[in-house]
Amino acid sequence: MFEALNGAVEGARRARCLGEVLQAQTMLALWDAVVVDETARGLVVREGGLAERAFSGHLAGLLQVSRNRAIGMLHTATAIRDLPVSWGVFGGGGFGWQAVESIVRNRGTLTGDALDQYDLGAARLSAETVPQCLDPALSRLHDALDHDAATDAAASAHRTRSAQARPGAAGAGTLTLTGPETDIAAMHDAAHRAAVAAHGVEGETRTIRQLMYDCLVDVILHGLAAPAPAPAPVSDGAGSTGRDADAATTDSAPAPAPADPTSTPADPFERLGDPRVPQRKAIQATIVVTVPAATAVGAGQETGKLAGWESLAPAEARRIIGAARHWTRVELDPVDDAILAFDSHEGSIPAALRRLIWARSETCDQPHCPAPAHHADIDHVVRVEHGGRTTHVNLSALCRSDHQTKDDGYVDVRRDPDGTLTWNTTRWGGRTTKKPALRIRPAPAPAPAAEDDDSAPWATAA
Repeated sequence: MFEALNGAVEGARRARCLGEVLQAQTMLALWDAVVVDETARGLVVREGGLAERAFSGHLAGLLQVSRNRAIGMLHTATAIRDLPVSWGVFGGGGFGWQAVESIVRNRGTLTGDALDQYDLGAARLSAETVPQCLDPALSRLHDALDHDAATDAAASAHRTRSAQARPGAAGAGTLTLTGPETDIAAMHDAAHRAAVAAHGVEGETRTIRQLMYDCLVDVILHGLAAPAPAPAPVSDGAGSTGRDADAATTDSAPAPAPADPTSTPADPFERLGDPRVPQRKAIQATIVVTVPAATAVGAGQETGKLAGWESLAPAEARRIIGAARHWTRVELDPVDDAILAFDSHEGSIPAALRRLIWARSETCDQPHCPAPAHHADIDHVVRVEHGGRTTHVNLSALCRSDHQTKDDGYVDVRRDPDGTLTWNTTRWGGRTTKKPALRIRPAPAPAPAAEDDDSAPWATAA
């Protein structure tokens, strides 16, 4: 029985690998057809160009993955096809896509005979080694063929250093730092040492890992922020001084008080030190949060939303409200959450309209792009020179590259009355849609006031 079941599991693994082979082959065939079509039009197709960028959105819709993932898969498939031995073993179901990504990731800049030897050794290692252990083995193979690889890799790691964030399950998220190993190891060690020191405080109940996280949060969110200026004292007329009555309405939040080293911090944002860097300009993080009014004032427990991520717990939403610098009040229909009206504390219609688009879209309006809407351009669906108007009906949030892709004619974009955006890659037969996070519906006009009614028109609007 077990022999049969083991054989079935092995057969399923091989079938999965063959399915990944078929996906890679058809993906490459589709891209080759696009290159032929673009070339026939007299256009030059290059890596990172607009044709590839537009195709990545089309491919993302077919594969049901993010656009960055789709273009990464295309580049990986193109690279493995240039390694004939590895491509052949992969094509026969000898290993799966995860191993293919490791082979391409570790090939570096090898050329000629060294690349041929790498191809042969990588195919053997990938067929014999589980994917989780493959990267170190392939890295050692590469370094044996290129003795300067370690030095070059360190320089490359510094050039390509990056930070990426993505949402996770159950309200969690992941921040990934990629850079030189020495930097990563040093940062990890520094956070660990700080956590160990904090863990020794009497009454501290957080784990080492929790303390490491809280220390890093404190450094990033508070360490790079400039301290708030102290309010100027004013005389109360009796020789004493007091706080200006208008100070509470300013945007500057009071600096957090230093944590008492003898007490257990109640919040990870309590100060653990003063890691500010005086030579650098202070930065301020920005997030877009939608919170029901009842939740905001503590009268309800409905969850809020963090744009581009997951739901926001009521307590977390209220904590953010206490520190927020800018809010836009939005009136929603209680039945279907359609936006009826909005205003802004700043009284600036363009600023309020921009925030309205952010709230409606949450992310870039290219259906497979996860870029936050508040980092994107505000684009006219119908261009102004073609008669388009600057209203929410004709506005979309598009990241810079998708904005350029649209303006260069690779896609045809249309917004339906309910806010749904249709993204047509007409050249390749693709059509994807993105529904808005919030629908916008104008509130009905108030009834005209009677001649003897002195109430202002806006007073009748709910």
